[in-house]
Amino acid sequence: MSQQSQMERVVAFYLRWMKQFPTIVDLASASEDEVLKAWEGLGYYSRARNILLSAQILVTLGAPEEWPKSSVEWKLLPGIGDYTAKAIMSFAFHSAELPLDGNVLRVFSRYFGIEDPLNNSTERKKVEELLNQYEKDSSLKHGAFAEALMDHGATLCLPATRVLCEGCPVASSCFAFSNKLAPQYPKAKKRKETEKLTTLSLVYRNKEMELLFRKRPETSLQLAGQWELPSLNLPGHEINPLEAFKGNDFGIQEGENHRITNYFYKNYIVEAGQWVGALPADHCFSSVSEASKKLNLTTLTRKNLFFC
Repeated sequence: MSQQSQMERVVAFYLRWMKQFPTIVDLASASEDEVLKAWEGLGYYSRARNILLSAQILVTLGAPEEWPKSSVEWKLLPGIGDYTAKAIMSFAFHSAELPLDGNVLRVFSRYFGIEDPLNNSTERKKVEELLNQYEKDSSLKHGAFAEALMDHGATLCLPATRVLCEGCPVASSCFAFSNKLAPQYPKAKKRKETEKLTTLSLVYRNKEMELLFRKRPETSLQLAGQWELPSLNLPGHEINPLEAFKGNDFGIQEGENHRITNYFYKNYIVEAGQWVGALPADHCFSSVSEASKKLNLTTLTRKNLFFC
């Protein structure tokens, strides 16, 4: 949950999640829709699907003694990469493995004077080699050391100008502090250029005035398995649908714009009329209130419901 999210924001989600799924058996027994609904608001929903799949695999394996014994084996489970695998081994099984996250990268970058580990693979390799050396240090309590590094990066060795060097217990031996370079280390991560899209969100109704929703395909690169108003994406922001639809029977209004990762959606809501005929698979009609309670809606769809 804490990946791509602020820890303070995650705590409430975590507590609700643990109340709903107090054991791994409870989680493994849940439906995908239940899990996605519980995850709602955290984004990156493939993480929730992978957690469910991994829970089902672990329950099938049996007791924790039968679970993976190394980070290499943990990485065979859905959605578990090097960081998560090492975190599990370090924190849950007290193994001599150290997870590498953004906080640790920042601390090592400043302390050892490694300028660009976020963008340069050679520089990142330097951090990984240093971590490997600490992993081989038998005098360390590796789980506690890993937590200390993460907490240090989260509370003192903060990004850029928020860094609090004055309170740092290792400032006297830190390269960046000694050279007054802490705000410049590490170099900022290069961001992808924003792709602009114009979105037409289509509002179809039935005789009861319920709205039509569709479930995004599991193969979608974004928001797979979430529910939305049927929509069309047009490249760029040059087209103005308010002008293009003028004189037609469709009602159209400008909705709330939306950003997700490196996409910026200029959003329009189109009253498309009454739906006639059979419903395709993974489509349903629902009132706004029921959809909000029961369906795992995309954030853009939640915004659009205020206009419907």
